[in-house]
Amino acid sequence: TYGQTNVPTQATNLVALAAGYHHTLALRADGQIVAWGRNNAGQLNIPEGASNIVAIWSGAEHSYARRADGTLFGWGAGAQLPAATTPVAVM
Repeated sequence: TYGQTNVPTQATNLVALAAGYHHTLALRADGQIVAWGRNNAGQLNIPEGASNIVAIWSGAEHSYARRADGTLFGWGAGAQLPAATTPVAVM
């Protein structure tokens, strides 16, 4: 209904997927995020500086990512992190 199954052409060389309520995230091997589906709450608006990403996850209308240096990103409705959060210990 909202395009969450319409995989974009740039979703190649993927190493991880995360699915929200009506959106999907994919993590490419080069550390870039590809997002598609419904964007009613900004859950597809990947923050500037979200590069060198090593992990992604999502909730109903929000998305999260962790960069290799531990920096956390959160965006969309109800995201509990600002667009970029001070690095934390990477485990």
